[in-house]
Amino acid sequence: MKVRFVNVSHYYQNYLPDATVALNDINFEIRQNECIGIIGPSGSGKTTLVQHFTGLLQPSEGKVFIDDDDISKVDYDINSLRRKIGVIFQFPESQLFEETVYEDVSFGPKNFGLDEDEIDTRVRETFQLVDLNFEKMKSRSPFKLSEGEKRRVALAGIISMNPEMFILDEPTACLDASGIRRIEKLLLNLYQLGKTIILVSHNLDFVIKLCRRIIVIERGKIIFDGPRRELFKNNSILEKAGLELPRIMRYARKLKELEYIEEDKVYSIGELKKLFSV
Repeated sequence: MKVRFVNVSHYYQNYLPDATVALNDINFEIRQNECIGIIGPSGSGKTTLVQHFTGLLQPSEGKVFIDDDDISKVDYDINSLRRKIGVIFQFPESQLFEETVYEDVSFGPKNFGLDEDEIDTRVRETFQLVDLNFEKMKSRSPFKLSEGEKRRVALAGIISMNPEMFILDEPTACLDASGIRRIEKLLLNLYQLGKTIILVSHNLDFVIKLCRRIIVIERGKIIFDGPRRELFKNNSILEKAGLELPRIMRYARKLKELEYIEEDKVYSIGELKKLFSV
């Protein structure tokens, strides 16, 4: 699946004197099995951008194309699109609504008209993929889970529908280190299965570890779109967006200054450890 934004702008309170520009002339293309980070400060337009992928918001100007089809057309099958693109918003409890975890995860496959055996097989496989114990979790209320468990159940509900693309808005919010590692492992598994992953976050340490392509948004405009190595050649883009250099890169630069290592372009603790073992 290919996604293309062409000259997309979005105004809140459009045609009024106090109209707010949320997105300003956005252009980019995303292809199948990319893992992309969209970063920017709060209020930069990241969440507004995400809502255009599935038609929750329509551009005030410009077009959004999925596989070269304009999704704003009157006869476009928007429900089919929302089966192809799964979105996990920042607060997962907003996407949980059934009485048990099993019912929540099986909701999508049931709506697809699958038979009970196929639904049960798909749900069990999804539980395993998101690292949830089926027998212990299936009858629990999704509203009585930890933040990390809610995040994984919300993801499971999307995964069970087998979309081609996953968009996660602030996936590490309210999670401890263990919860972040679980989400990271899950996303890597999905990427290896050929899925497209889009991470929308201000947690640069998480994003750069997973994403080789980074899009930076500042005040509704894209100010960078390219390989992560290009982003960190100098600090001017991050400074313009009001973002700090990721912690792992700050550590690496300090270690290079102290001549403990020769290379400071590292994106994870694992990469940093390898420099010491050389």
